[in-house]
Amino acid sequence: MRESSELRRRLFRPAILVATVLVTWAALFIGQQFDAPDLREGQLSPETYRAPEDFFLVNKDETAAAKDSAANDVPPTFNRNADVDQLVLADIAAAFTVAKEATLVPNVSPLPVVTTSTTIPDESVDESTTTSSTVPEPASEDGVTTTTVPATTTTTIPVDRTASVIGRLYIDMDEDELFSEADFGLPEVRVTVYDAMGTELFGTTGSDGTFLVTGIAPGPAEVLVNTETVPDRLDATVGELLQTVETLSEVSVEIAPVAFVPIIASVDDQALALNRY
Repeated sequence: MRESSELRRRLFRPAILVATVLVTWAALFIGQQFDAPDLREGQLSPETYRAPEDFFLVNKDETAAAKDSAANDVPPTFNRNADVDQLVLADIAAAFTVAKEATLVPNVSPLPVVTTSTTIPDESVDESTTTSSTVPEPASEDGVTTTTVPATTTTTIPVDRTASVIGRLYIDMDEDELFSEADFGLPEVRVTVYDAMGTELFGTTGSDGTFLVTGIAPGPAEVLVNTETVPDRLDATVGELLQTVETLSEVSVEIAPVAFVPIIASVDDQALALNRY
């Protein structure tokens, strides 16, 4: 009996504690509901109130102004317009055309067309030799009659075409008649070689102004610069445009360098021409 009373006391004490906590919490909650302060805008709060969680209030006007300011600080991005591109390119081309015309010297004669007197055969043929020999027939039975029958042997000797010609065409910027670092090779110019057999062979200068023509028969050969393929406003000594060299078998013979000089108006004349536009 005593143990039962002790057990009830042990269980009763926690129940009283829980009930006390609940009653206290309810009293505080009800007090807050009925004792809520009457606060108005501009009035000082009688005490400090803390929200149960963070709260953000967005000012729409200030936010919009901040976005506009940030957008103004970003560099503008442009999209290409094909029509505008064409107009700009046309203006640039026109500017280069005007500058080119300003450098022209009026009434300048073009380079002369240099020709050669070498005769070109209709068809190049290899050399050949023909030899004849007499072959006697056997004698007749009576030992008196002998008949001679001619026999022809043809031997073809191929023409030696192991010679070659090399050379250089350049723009002599410093006009010292010597190719140097200040000068430029003249590309895309056609060169014709007429060899000792009258064969016509061709070559074209590269980006550095050099050329090589092979398959030439040894002997005297003429090297001709085709002036029709030389750009405008360049001048050269006529004697250098047609040169004669002695080619050798399996040897590359070099011609004298051909120097071209730009024909450009003076700076004062160019300034006057540009002022007219």
